[in-house]
Amino acid sequence: MFKKIIYLFVFIIQGIHAQQLIHGKASLIEFNNSTSKFIVPSGKTWQINKVFSIPHCENCHNVKILIKSINGTELTNLNTKKFGPTIYNPSTYYWDNPLPLTLPENSVIEFIILEKKDGEPSVLSSRFAFINYLEFDE
Repeated sequence: MFKKIIYLFVFIIQGIHAQQLIHGKASLIEFNNSTSKFIVPSGKTWQINKVFSIPHCENCHNVKILIKSINGTELTNLNTKKFGPTIYNPSTYYWDNPLPLTLPENSVIEFIILEKKDGEPSVLSSRFAFINYLEFDE
């Protein structure tokens, strides 16, 4: 009898969790350095789950995506060699990835895509990337 109660409890919890996911609208948006600023609409909340790019390029060891700014607070600046949280870096198994990241309405987040070629410092990349997020009503 106890096992049946446990199974029923797990089944109910899984159903509640599945219903919560249904209410969120999933989006997958392509962007580049020119279109890397995102604004959460009024009355909505975003949960950013993944930001990624295609890692391979000729003579390129490192394509990475960093948070450039959140709500106008600068986190990454190439001129001053200030580097904010790394969201995507396929060349390492550890980075300061803050995902998933939940943003309330009217939040503004901007990313920067960089690549490092042989013997050169990191530069702005012309590559594209993707952001995957869930949008919820507040």
